[in-house]
Formats: sequence, structure tokens, C-alpha cells
Amino acid sequence: MPTSVTQHLFASSGPPPQETNVREFEAKAGKDAGKVLLRATPNQAQIWVNGKVVGKTPLLLVLAPGKYDVEMRGARGETGKSTVDLLPRETRELVVKLHSLYPARVAASQQ
Repeated sequence: MPTSVTQHLFASSGPPPQETNVREFEAKAGKDAGKVLLRATPNQAQIWVNGKVVGKTPLLLVLAPGKYDVEMRGARGETGKSTVDLLPRETRELVVKLHSLYPARVAASQQ
């Protein structure tokens, strides 16, 4: 009787997806590449650029000139989104303030 092999057993081989995605962005950056320093408050947020995970804040990315959709997610479910339009050879800093989906506490209204 043949044994079946599941696909997920091979997922751990090779570099993590964020490393592969960063290398892919850098490989396409070209001679006019720009740099963007990605930060979030609170810090250590997971970053997605154009739907691809690239790591945690703070992170310096080398990208081809163009417009990018940036999404960040914090450890407690906070999220933030922004776009960055990077010019050739430009260096920018993008700070995204993360907001909770639900309030951490309910404040009494003042009347």
C-alpha cells in the first residue's frame, strides 16, 4: 500500500516567505531604486506590501519607483493601511498608526 505525502510537510523547507518577498522586491528595484523606511506605532507590526508579507517594523525596503499599498498588523489585532508613491532614487519614511478593531476600554461619556 503506497503512503501518501501531504503538501504541508514541505512548507518548512527554504527561506520564510517574508525573506523571499523582500528579495523579489529588491531584484525588481533596478538602478533607480528608492528606499522606504517602514515604521508603526506600536512597533513590531507585521508588514504587507502589495499583499505580500515582508517582515516586521521597523524595516528598510529597497523598491522600484512606483505606488505601493502598505498594510500593517500589530500583535493585538491593531491594523493600519497607507500607500506610498516612491520616486526614483528617493528615500522616504512611512509611519503608520495602528488602530484597534475594538476599543480596549469603554470611556464614560462626559456631559
